[in-house]
Amino acid sequence: SCPEIRLKHWQNTIAVDFTCNVFGYSSERSFAYRMTGLDDDWHILGAQKRIDFIGLKPGKYTLMVAGADGSEILDNEVQLKIRIIPVWWQSTIAKICLVLLVLFVAIWLIWLFFQSSKHKHELELEKLARESEKEINELKLRFFVNISHEFKTPLSLILGPVEQFIHGRVSEENTSRYFNIIKRNANKLLALINELL
Repeated sequence: SCPEIRLKHWQNTIAVDFTCNVFGYSSERSFAYRMTGLDDDWHILGAQKRIDFIGLKPGKYTLMVAGADGSEILDNEVQLKIRIIPVWWQSTIAKICLVLLVLFVAIWLIWLFFQSSKHKHELELEKLARESEKEINELKLRFFVNISHEFKTPLSLILGPVEQFIHGRVSEENTSRYFNIIKRNANKLLALINELL
C-alpha cells in the first residue's frame, strides 16, 4: 500500500529526497513529479532528486514521482501520501460544534425575543385591564350619583307635602292636590326603582 506521512499544521514546509534503485538506470535520465491536491500537472525535474514544498495548506496530498524521458512520463511512478492536519479549530468537529453553538445562541436569542414580547404583551393587557376596571368604576360611580339625583327629586316632592300634613298646614281645598303630588312622585319613584332593577 501507498505509505502516508501525517504532519501537524506548522510542519507545512517539507523537502522530499528520492533516488532510483533500478539497476542500470542512467544518472542522465530525468525525473518528473506531480502533487495531487496542489497541482495535477506533471513537472519535469531533470536530474534533480529533491522537491521542496513551502507553506502547504492543511489537507490530503499525493506526491507521485516517475522517471521521464524528455517530456514523456514513464510508467514506473511511486507515490507518497501526505496529510497535513489542520489546527483544532479548523477541524470538521470544531466547525460542527461552532455551527451548533451559533444555532443554539440564535435559538436562545429568538426565545428571549419572544419571551420579552410575551411579557410586554402581558403588561399591556394588564394595563388595559386596569384602565378598563377604572373606567367601569367611574361609570358605576357616575351611575349611582345620577340615580341618587333621580331619587332625590321625587323623594323631596313626597316629603314636602308629608311635612305639611304633619304640621297641619294643609287646607281642605289643597288636600287633594297634595295627595296627587305625593302619588305622582311615589309612582315616579316606583318607576325608577323598576327601571333600576
